[in-house]
Amino acid sequence: METESRIRSRISRPCLPRPGLLAWILSTAVRLAPTGWKFYNRSIMLRKTISDNVSVVVPDDFQYAWAGAKEIRFMDAHPEATSSTAYERRIQRGDSCLCLKKDGELVGYHWIAWRSGCLYCGFGAKQEIVFLPLRQNQAFTYDLYVYEAYRGRGLGTLFRKIMLEALRRKGIKEVFTLIDPENQVPLRLNLRFGYEPLCMVYSFRIRQWSTMLFGPRDDKRLKEWIEALEPSTQRQ
Repeated sequence: METESRIRSRISRPCLPRPGLLAWILSTAVRLAPTGWKFYNRSIMLRKTISDNVSVVVPDDFQYAWAGAKEIRFMDAHPEATSSTAYERRIQRGDSCLCLKKDGELVGYHWIAWRSGCLYCGFGAKQEIVFLPLRQNQAFTYDLYVYEAYRGRGLGTLFRKIMLEALRRKGIKEVFTLIDPENQVPLRLNLRFGYEPLCMVYSFRIRQWSTMLFGPRDDKRLKEWIEALEPSTQRQ
């Protein structure tokens, strides 16, 4: 059983901002919609400014490079792939994939969009939601993945450092990403890398119809929730 002090701590912990009236109405519509392709998704948009003095030391047995046709075929055919064609569709969309290799073997990847953000990118028109048009010096990152055989070695941290350096070399000054608030391990890691919470994002789809709603920027409740999760004294 929970002790009294733990119960009090849990009750007093800040909560995420509640969705506005329109978001609540749409989430109810998704829940009540007849069977078919539908979803409601809640995320936090994070933003980071990339400084010119970013640098990273890559261990000698690791290499990174932008994926070519060979790497995309390998990823699409891999047993851990969530789709057998999603990565190829992402390339056709104009996105790029940064690969991390160990002694020439692919151990993970991270996707970058240059034109706009995309939710469920590469999984077809019935799932994708395109948003956030990007300027020339901006990028949107998504789907950082390390293959199971290489997890537990701190490669997620190394890969984030490499990604920021690779974007800096391409002239990117500002990078955005979406994180599920329930997925707190990558959320904490991004905060430690200097990402700042921008706003809540609510995504909806009912069959062929979709939309996204954005919460207010500089939301006090969101900042309080982030501060309780990862105090600013622990961030870069």
